[in-house]
Amino acid sequence: MSDKRKSERVDCLNNCFLVCGDKKYKGILDNISNTGASIVLLSKPQIDITNGAPCSLMIGNDSLLIPGEFTGKIIYSNGDKIGLQFQF
Repeated sequence: MSDKRKSERVDCLNNCFLVCGDKKYKGILDNISNTGASIVLLSKPQIDITNGAPCSLMIGNDSLLIPGEFTGKIIYSNGDKIGLQFQF
């Protein structure tokens, strides 16, 4: 089975935060590409994160010291595993 992704993925394993609405979730950035990212949350969200939901990704250990964020939308959500598509 071939992978039909548009961009090459790069494995990262960096600390990150996923921000959806007023909720901020700590996680591990599993991999990233030009078009999106795969994130594993360190705890299961208290509410369901639905496909299509707008969110942002902040890469680093301390959300107060991170200079910027990547905006996007959820394209995959299964418990603690999240797929994010970047919006430009």
